[in-house]
Amino acid sequence: LAVDKQQQLGKPQQQQQQSADGFAKLRTLEAAITQASITQVTATTKIFLICGDLKRCLTGKSKYAGRFAAATVGHRHVHMLSPEYDLAQVLQPKGLVLVESGQNMVQLNNEQVRAFEDRVVEMAEAGGFRRHGVLGVAANSRSSSSGGVVAEQQQQTVQAWCVPPGHFALEVAS
Repeated sequence: LAVDKQQQLGKPQQQQQQSADGFAKLRTLEAAITQASITQVTATTKIFLICGDLKRCLTGKSKYAGRFAAATVGHRHVHMLSPEYDLAQVLQPKGLVLVESGQNMVQLNNEQVRAFEDRVVEMAEAGGFRRHGVLGVAANSRSSSSGGVVAEQQQQTVQAWCVPPGHFALEVAS
């Protein structure tokens, strides 16, 4: 009877070890899949990090006309969507720009976030872009304990691009 109790006590430990081994194998497999995905994407993609004078480095050079499928713009650089920067001319037809919205600026409430996005879209339309789909601040929002408003946003997919939370997509209008 004492031997049976010791064997029964050992079974949960064996099951825990088997479970931990199974999770380790899954994590290893997941890491391999992630690495293969990244390798596949980067084998066919070139990423250009451009900062400084956009006109001098990018839009002012004819060799970049229509060359890019997509671009990203942070909330501090949305002025680059205006006509004076000609960002639309370096993108392919229907090229996308993923724009960081005001949701990431914690000092803004929902009304200010919407006003920021509306102003960005207005500026972008003048620069040759249009809003891609119905994106932006989600209708579901809740007040935080500090009195601010936290917007809940579902992750959006645009063509083959995944729009990160707190961003919206614009496309070249022409």
